[in-house]
Amino acid sequence: MTRAGIAAGAAIAASLHAPVAMAQQAPVNRIAVEAEHSGLSGSAPGWDSLTLRLTRKWDSNRKLVEGAVTRTRRFGQDDTQVSAALSWPVSPTVVLSATGQYSPTHRVLPKHGAGAAVQWEFSKAWLLHAGLRHSRYDTTPVDTASILLEHYFGNWSVLG
Repeated sequence: MTRAGIAAGAAIAASLHAPVAMAQQAPVNRIAVEAEHSGLSGSAPGWDSLTLRLTRKWDSNRKLVEGAVTRTRRFGQDDTQVSAALSWPVSPTVVLSATGQYSPTHRVLPKHGAGAAVQWEFSKAWLLHAGLRHSRYDTTPVDTASILLEHYFGNWSVLG
């Protein structure tokens, strides 16, 4: 197994046993099974995914660690991916997050990837998100930068 695979496995293991000292309130553990079918227009083939997600949350979703295993079928190819995520507030208005994933098969999914983001609530119900992401496919790397503005209306938000 490669270093990226070992790191992804370690991140998932850590997400299941986050230190109790980090929590200021009792954590909430969740297990979710997610299924997705996406179709494309024209004759392009769609894809299916099935994910098992384990999440530990504190402080109204502002603190969380998560691990997931996803099985994807796209273009007649099957892929498996493991991923981990961490989201942690560093102040009352700023939250940092990091993600990573690894695919041992990487036929249509990236071989590995990592990302980091910051969320800043600069006014009540207004958030600014900025992030960087690197994904590595067999033949090429893909680097992405994003900046998004979000506004909440009660339990709903608009992001653009």
